[in-house]
Amino acid sequence: MPTNVYFDTGTTSEQRLYEDLIIEQLKIYGQDVYYLPRKVANKDTIFGEDPASSFDDSYIIEMYVDNSDGYMGEQEIIKKFGLELRDDIQFTVSKLRWETLISNNTDLQTSLRPNEGDLVYFPTTKKFFEIQFVEHEAPFYQQSALPIYKLSCTTWEYSSERLDTGITSIDATEDDLSTDTMQFQFSLELGTYQAFGTSTLSGDGVSLVSITNDGAYTTAPTVTFSQPDIQGVVTAGSLLTFGAGHTNNAFYNMVGGSGSGLQIRGTGAGGMIGFTIAVAGTGYQVGDVVSTPIGNPATLEITAVNNNTLTLGTAVIDSSGTVTEVTITEAGTGYTSAPTVTFTSSDLQGLPGAITIESTIGAIDYFVNEDFTMATQQPVDMGQAFETAAGTNTASTADDILDFSERNPFGEVDEY
Repeated sequence: MPTNVYFDTGTTSEQRLYEDLIIEQLKIYGQDVYYLPRKVANKDTIFGEDPASSFDDSYIIEMYVDNSDGYMGEQEIIKKFGLELRDDIQFTVSKLRWETLISNNTDLQTSLRPNEGDLVYFPTTKKFFEIQFVEHEAPFYQQSALPIYKLSCTTWEYSSERLDTGITSIDATEDDLSTDTMQFQFSLELGTYQAFGTSTLSGDGVSLVSITNDGAYTTAPTVTFSQPDIQGVVTAGSLLTFGAGHTNNAFYNMVGGSGSGLQIRGTGAGGMIGFTIAVAGTGYQVGDVVSTPIGNPATLEITAVNNNTLTLGTAVIDSSGTVTEVTITEAGTGYTSAPTVTFTSSDLQGLPGAITIESTIGAIDYFVNEDFTMATQQPVDMGQAFETAAGTNTASTADDILDFSERNPFGEVDEY
C-alpha cells in the first residue's frame, strides 16, 4: 500500500523548511572556519599525490564540530622519527550553504561537492585539517533529502604547498614552514680572484694594510677605505639671538642641528653676549643652527667644522697579477676603529682550468683547481683542492662545504 499523500514527509516545502532549520542551527551552534579548495598542479596518478599543489582561495563558512570529547583518531604518536600528530575531527556543513558560497565561486577538482584533499582551517585551534572522506548520506534521506555533508578530517601535514589566500594567519604558515632555497644556492663560474685585506691603525690613521687574499689582476686594482668615524667637529660659530635667562659662565649642552655633543660656555647674564666651545661634538655641518636648552634660548649658527681626512693608498701587483702590498699615501685622521679596505673587482683575470663557487649570502669565493679531478685513483680531498688555488681559504674552511677526505661518496673509479 502506498504512503498516505496527506502525511507525505518529502514535499518540497517541508524539505526547504527542514534545510532552513539545519542552517539556523549551524549558525547558532557552529564555528566559522575557512574552506580552502586544493588546486592541483601535477598529480601523481599512481600515488594520488601532488606536492606541488596550491591553495589560492579561501571561503569562510559555518560548520558544526561533531567532536564533543576532543580530537578523535590516534592523536599523538611517538615514532622513531619523533612526535607525530594524528588528530581527527569531523565537521558538519549545510549542502545548500556550501553550494552557494563555494561551489558557485571556484573550480573544483572532482565534482560540485567538498573534495578529499581540500583543507579546512579552524581558527579556534589555529590548525589545518585535510578532508579524508565526505559522507553525504547521513542522516539517511530524512524528509527524502540529503541536506548536509559530514567531513571526516585529519591534521594536515605541510609538504611545500603554496598558500596564497590573502588571509595573513593562513599564508604565514608557508613562511614559517618553508626554507628560502636562495640562501643555500651556489653558482659555478670560470675562476676569477679578487683581493682582500685588513687595515691597522696607528693613532687615528692607517699605517698598514695586510693582504689576506692576493687576487689575480691584469692591472693594479684601485684601493678604497671607509670614511673616518669622527666627522663634523665644530670649530666656530656665531650668535643669532641672545635669548634671556642665561647665567654668566654657565655650560650649556646645545640642542638641534645634524650632530650631537656640542657644549658651550656662555657669557652674559640674561641675554647671552658671547660663548666659547667647551666640547666640539661630532656630526655637525656648516649652517646648522643650535640653541641653549632653556625657555627663551639663545641660538647660534655653526660657521666652521673640522672634517677628518680619508685614508688613501695604492695597490702594488707582481708579474703574475697578484697584490703584494698597499702603499699608504695618506694615513687619514679621525679613525677610532680600523677602516674597511676594498679592492676593485674590475680587470680580474681568470684562473686557467679552475672554477669558483660563489655564495649568494657571503663574499667568499672558493676555488677548485684543475689538478684535482674525479678520475684520480685516490679519494679526493676537496679541502686540499680548494686550498691549491693560490691565496684561497684554508682546507679546514673548504671542508665546511664538502669534505671528501675519508672517501669519495660518489663512488671510486671503475666502480659500478
